[in-house]
Amino acid sequence: MTDDGRRPAPRSALCVPGDEPAKLHKAFASDADQVVIDLEDAVAPARKIAARDTVADFLAEAGEATLGRATVRINAVGSPWWRDDLSALGASAPGLRDVVVPKTERAADLIELDAVLGGVPLGIQALVETALGVRDLPDLLAASDRIVSVVIGYADLAVDLRRPVGRPANPAWLSVQDRVVVVTRAAGVAPIDGPWFDFRDRDACVAADVHAAAMGFDGKWVIHPGQVADVNAAFTPTAEQVERAQAVVAAFDTALASGAGTVGLEGVMLDRPVVESARQVIGRATRAAR
Repeated sequence: MTDDGRRPAPRSALCVPGDEPAKLHKAFASDADQVVIDLEDAVAPARKIAARDTVADFLAEAGEATLGRATVRINAVGSPWWRDDLSALGASAPGLRDVVVPKTERAADLIELDAVLGGVPLGIQALVETALGVRDLPDLLAASDRIVSVVIGYADLAVDLRRPVGRPANPAWLSVQDRVVVVTRAAGVAPIDGPWFDFRDRDACVAADVHAAAMGFDGKWVIHPGQVADVNAAFTPTAEQVERAQAVVAAFDTALASGAGTVGLEGVMLDRPVVESARQVIGRATRAAR
């Protein structure tokens, strides 16, 4: 848990098709903080039921091996499959923490989903993929206490906004990224950036990772195991950053204990926001080490 009692957000969330058992095993063998098992876009309509059964069986058999790391992207509310997705997962997946809800754009859908879940202790990760979802994000976050994070779905959102797909570090996305970070922080849920699609272009991937971390996102989706290490690194403070943060906190605490009214470190005045930022760095490093 974080200092405020919330579950720590994943740095990396590796997406994997739900109808390919070999890829499921490979995903959970990776260093990804979270694995997003997809029953929606990655699975053809004719394979939806078989994929659901595959995922339910896999999670039931894997047990504690998936505990705290598994989440499943169900089919969209209103589709023919979403209710059965929830029923199958709630009954057979004790290691499952959350479901990802795609095409999140209506508060009424979240209220209905919440009611269907009833007493099943699953959180919701809201995948925002439309202009309506971005516009109405505050209303969506007020619709259910289960929401733990918001993820930007760049592919569908690019189509809806008439933008090129695949370049989330492009300045054209800054307004969307900033809105998601601001609204989620105000609501106390985690902002998660969507994936960089061309995993072969490592330099561009890393640049997108660093950009997302600098924007204030807690983590990022990835579509290939090869992206995991770089994403984890981008969202983990360096040893130098941790050392500096520890020095800031120590200097501040020492000054307070001595009754000093102002605090300085190496010629820089330290006030409470600076110290709080330093504590956040230490907290992120501690969680990454677990």
